Amino acid sequence: MAAVDDMVSTEERLAIRALPFGRLLPVAGLASVIGVWWLLSATHVTNQLILPSPGAVLQAAYQEATSGILLPNILISLQRVLIGYALAVIVGVGLGLVVGWNNVLYAMFGTVVEAIRPIPAIAWIPLAILWFGLTNNAAYYIVFIGPVFPIFVTTAAAVRATGQHYVNAALCLGATETAMLRYIILPGALPEIFTVLRVGIALAWTDVVAAELVAAQSGLGYQMWQARELFQSSHVIFGMVMIGVLGFASNYAVLLVEHRVLRWHRATSAR
Repeated sequence: MAAVDDMVSTEERLAIRALPFGRLLPVAGLASVIGVWWLLSATHVTNQLILPSPGAVLQAAYQEATSGILLPNILISLQRVLIGYALAVIVGVGLGLVVGWNNVLYAMFGTVVEAIRPIPAIAWIPLAILWFGLTNNAAYYIVFIGPVFPIFVTTAAAVRATGQHYVNAALCLGATETAMLRYIILPGALPEIFTVLRVGIALAWTDVVAAELVAAQSGLGYQMWQARELFQSSHVIFGMVMIGVLGFASNYAVLLVEHRVLRWHRATSAR
């Protein structure tokens, strides 16, 4: 799923920001959602057990923060996401570059990957438990398996889409394959790679919750499952909010790296 920034051109974003209170529009959107939520709760349109009020969720947040269970679970989930995602980036980008560049390897493994890729990460949980038990390794594996295939496929496709005229020009100048990958193929593929890295970090947070619901005994997902068993829906919703906040922050971190690494690309696109 592409972020909103990817679906709106730079000119359109600047035009929106130029509107009166344009920078406050995201805040207004969030406030309207919370307002509708509060209204449904205040008018008792929904059962409090099914959809607790924003105040009840804030109370749940306070209870978890003051009881000392929130921060450790955040850190555990964050650790699982970072390790699993880092492994997915290393394997997905590394193999994507090699397989995308080599026609023989692409022909050998392209079909295999396309056959395995539709299997959702949650379907790997039984095997992960059999292989690793209820340990962090099982969670790392589930977080890894979700993003690695999209990252691999997009990287390989980006490599193969690099303009052949650039490749031919480099070959005429005597460039080696290593130099080609480093100075032509990788820079040409980086914009698409960073796009899928943002998709991958969102998948990593989705998968860590799935792993912690079944294959772990700690973390935000496990905390949400425990709250469900006690019919504490406000704590469940607060856990969902925390996942959203952490996912948003992770996406923003990838964006910062992208903006720093791809400064040359933005300068070229602006011409």
